[in-house]
Amino acid sequence: MPEYVALDLETTGLDPHHDRVIEVGAVAFTPDRVLGRLERLVDPGRSVPEAVVRLTGIDPATLRGAGGQGPVLAELGELLRGREAIGHGAGLDLEFLASAGIWPVGTEILDTLLIARILLPGSPSHSLSALAVELGLEQPRPHRALDDADATRQLFLRLRELAAGLDEGLKESMLALVAPYGWPLARFFAEALTAAVPAAGPRLRSDRRPPAAARREAVAWDPEWLAGLLLPEGPLAAAFPEYEHRESQLQMLLAVAQILDRGGQLVVEAGTGTGKGIAYLIPALGRARARGEKVIVSTATHTLQEQLLSKDLPFLKEWLPRGRAPEGPLQLPVLEALAPLPGRALQRLRGAALQAQGPALAQ
Repeated sequence: MPEYVALDLETTGLDPHHDRVIEVGAVAFTPDRVLGRLERLVDPGRSVPEAVVRLTGIDPATLRGAGGQGPVLAELGELLRGREAIGHGAGLDLEFLASAGIWPVGTEILDTLLIARILLPGSPSHSLSALAVELGLEQPRPHRALDDADATRQLFLRLRELAAGLDEGLKESMLALVAPYGWPLARFFAEALTAAVPAAGPRLRSDRRPPAAARREAVAWDPEWLAGLLLPEGPLAAAFPEYEHRESQLQMLLAVAQILDRGGQLVVEAGTGTGKGIAYLIPALGRARARGEKVIVSTATHTLQEQLLSKDLPFLKEWLPRGRAPEGPLQLPVLEALAPLPGRALQRLRGAALQAQGPALAQ
């Protein structure tokens, strides 16, 4: 049975000759079980840019006492020995590994990004976090190396199931196409297309997308549809010619949908103009109306509160496409404070949200 290693690196930047690795995550596995995990922080020997700290949560305090890059990458090299390496959009990771001397220059990796683009051509985004939401994969800490590596493992196995479930005629045609080649992508399809069809799970026809049942039903709206609202060719862009697609807004929307589904806490920092209000209001409205729950939105200023009440929420009420949006009246009661809420008041607000059996959002 083939053995694989799904891997991910977090780095201080995008230049393998100048920047350094700060975290390594890897999962060794077969299609049936996990063989081992590797999670190591790495001392880069230099400061970590603030943008990287915000993205990953890895700050100087987290890295205190971490080992050097050489020994950690050597440990990864041992885990990779004799196994097929897998990554998601892993070109940059390979450059760092090649620069460190543990990956042969010019050698390809089995990239789940390429496989997803083939098997899920209609997905609104093929980023790892977006696919994790769409397919119901576990990714508790996006942009942390081990969590991303394990999400890549889960994605690989899901894509393998989807390939095995294709129509027999299409499978024969694809096998004929990949047979002469030995690259990782061809090897994946040669193995997956001849694997046994899973006893349970979605079966793909050659003429349609994966069924919605393959996605997490607990998300208030279909994440695929949620993300599709904000795509360059989506309904928002069609209604407003001046609309500008922002990938950061899309990623925030999907992250909020995921955290509302599974519970927990999410902290997002984004610059002015990202469209944060729309990014959290769309999934919040979906949950409130689909599940009959209350959602508390707490703003730091009256100005932002007025923006939400006078601009963003009325806009969403009128614009959200009919037919797919949950039905029912949308009530917007307002609770104003005369000054910013202190910590104890915020705790009471959180308690009120829990008592109302609904989530609380703060900005």
